[in-house]
Amino acid sequence: MTGYYLYEGMQMEFNGEKVAICGDAEAVNPREKIGNLGRIVCFDKKHTLGDEHSFETEADFKNEINDKNAVLLPIYLHEGRTLEISVVQYTELARHIGYIYVSRGMIRTRYQVNRVSKVLKQEIVQELMKEVKQYDYYLKGQVYGYQVFNPSGEIIESRFGFYGPNPISNGLTNFLPGFFAK
Repeated sequence: MTGYYLYEGMQMEFNGEKVAICGDAEAVNPREKIGNLGRIVCFDKKHTLGDEHSFETEADFKNEINDKNAVLLPIYLHEGRTLEISVVQYTELARHIGYIYVSRGMIRTRYQVNRVSKVLKQEIVQELMKEVKQYDYYLKGQVYGYQVFNPSGEIIESRFGFYGPNPISNGLTNFLPGFFAK
């Protein structure tokens, strides 16, 4: 099952009904949803990315937010056919544009702890990386949905908002388990 990747226009028959995979034209920017742990602060002159913030410069940000009072990861922009962001600079062409961070105070409040342990910090880092990846999928237009058509061609079910091309990790197989069965 790991070899399956979604693409717009993918169609199959399933239980006598046609299932079509569609790009999500009305995908929600994941940075606008409530419940994000981290805040993405970018200082790119070409693109407006991340969350709104009041920092004038990266130096202003670093004066207020640092490794001592927050868990923060760098964000790099890879420009090609699409914008791609990552916490890893995997090409020399990528440039540092900002950070994703969460303050230790916010961690204490959200997780109801007095101290941020190494184990909790590792969990936080993983969650921040997931948030960056989800935003990356959004920026690249890799948000999908599906429509199920009856034999008459009428849509009888649809669901959208699956971020990323892998139907297992984006949750689509939870709704159409037989569609991807081998």
